[in-house]
Amino acid sequence: MIMHHQGAIISSEHMISDSERPELRQLAEDIQQSQSEQIEQMQEWREEWYPDAERTFGMMDPTQMEGMMEGMMGGSMQEMMGDATDAMFLRMMIPHHQMAVDMSEETLD
Repeated sequence: MIMHHQGAIISSEHMISDSERPELRQLAEDIQQSQSEQIEQMQEWREEWYPDAERTFGMMDPTQMEGMMEGMMGGSMQEMMGDATDAMFLRMMIPHHQMAVDMSEETLD
């Protein structure tokens, strides 16, 4: 889940700087804030509950994550402009967040 959240944070960076829509900039800022806090909480739990577990499992270098996200999108958000960036962000974030819901439901079962 940490790596999954990192992907959303990286994708949100482009929206904060590039979107002309204040609602999407706010959504991107909210994603960065909440998912950064969740990453920190999960890391603390991992340290407390599983101190001997490998610390790098599921973690990627941020540049690797960005490349993976761009590959999934079919290009770089940095190369897009205006509404194309906004639409791509929404097309990507909806299934991205649905995957997080699915992973959480699996954990609860």
